[in-house]
Amino acid sequence: MRAFWKRRPPAERPVVPATTEDEVREHAEAAVYAGFLDLADAVEQVTEYFDEEAPPTARIEQIVRAAWAARAVAVGAGSGVDDHARLASAFAALAGDGIVGRMDFTCCQTCGHAEIDDERGPAREERGYTFFHQQDTERIADGQLYLAYGAFGPEVAEEAIAGAVVERLRAEGLAVTWNGETTSRIEVAIGDWRKPLPA
Repeated sequence: MRAFWKRRPPAERPVVPATTEDEVREHAEAAVYAGFLDLADAVEQVTEYFDEEAPPTARIEQIVRAAWAARAVAVGAGSGVDDHARLASAFAALAGDGIVGRMDFTCCQTCGHAEIDDERGPAREERGYTFFHQQDTERIADGQLYLAYGAFGPEVAEEAIAGAVVERLRAEGLAVTWNGETTSRIEVAIGDWRKPLPA
């Protein structure tokens, strides 16, 4: 006997909106803002971030180039000492204190702690380190930067390293927050970042 039922129509798949040019532009501006990527790397990063729903690669490159040009103008229009210069000066002073400082170092915090030992000098006299990684770099445009830190041996307290870092940052005029716990990173407020774009 024949069953009298209607076959259900297939469930409709939700429509995933295509990536808009505004989304690409927003990501492009964030990629070039901190000034650590050269133009080719910025284009590659933004292109790889989006899937096949994004605009064509050639259009993405145009958007990144426009963001690059706009950022170059913004950097050149500033005057006085900016937060990048203050941070660089603090890191240079920390080197004299036996503390290695690195910017945009490795992809993440875990890799940074694992690889920072390779940044020590031949005499390996440094007592500690501080750094921010590439994921932290992406937050600079949002006005915040987090620094990791540590000691190169058990005879040096991590609190002492963090304290020295905080002191040097504040001496350069940077606004710094740290609660004194080694489980917390050092937060630096970024208000004026004008690192020159790579040539």
